[in-house]
Amino acid sequence: QLLNHTYCAKREKETKLVKEFYSFLKANEDLSDIQTFCSLTKTNYTTLNRNFNKILGITAKKFERLIKFRKAVKALINSPERLTDVVVDSGYFDQSHFIKEFKHYMGMSPSEYLNLLQSTSGHATITQIDLSVI
Repeated sequence: QLLNHTYCAKREKETKLVKEFYSFLKANEDLSDIQTFCSLTKTNYTTLNRNFNKILGITAKKFERLIKFRKAVKALINSPERLTDVVVDSGYFDQSHFIKEFKHYMGMSPSEYLNLLQSTSGHATITQIDLSVI
């Protein structure tokens, strides 16, 4: 009875849109783009952004950035590729933009982070780094 009282059809519609966007990003990491999602689903960008902010407390663009950053960090850790290749493959415009964003989220540069991982390899074992978003 309590759930019936608090049910709101409008909220369900907002939540569904956010879930669809997340599913899109998860299924299409290479195409993870808000504009693409909006075109394919005939969704208004402002509506998506408003719903995202209302439900999750962050904008859809920030969420998209987090997904892109997660992909880059995973590639940086698990790949022997050069930083430039990781950056481009992850969808960043250039290396300096990625480094700035890396410092923002991690508090250090990518090279400092990799050096930290390498320096701890003799003292600790990193068995798995899971950066997935549920």
